[in-house]
Amino acid sequence: MKRVRNVLLSLVAFTALIFFPPAARARIMSENLDNLRCGDQLVELGQTQLEVVHLCGAPEISDTYYVVNGSLDRWTYNMGPEDFIYVFTFINGQLRDILQTDRGF
Repeated sequence: MKRVRNVLLSLVAFTALIFFPPAARARIMSENLDNLRCGDQLVELGQTQLEVVHLCGAPEISDTYYVVNGSLDRWTYNMGPEDFIYVFTFINGQLRDILQTDRGF
């Protein structure tokens, strides 16, 4: 049963590579993570923006959105061609989500 599931997931991924443009593939093939290594340091959900900058450096792209209950920040890190692009989401300065998207460049 597990093998059938893995084959089906591989087929879906292959189909996405062929038929969907890169932006759509990133949404389909993305993965949420609980933690991420920046060099030899571990970034985990719940850390502050200051802690993440200390561990990973400044993001390549930073967007801030102001909402009723505070702020939402999205930081994008391109870890290079041997790794992926990661999007960190902070709510009121605290890391709430790490999203792994397409291959870096």
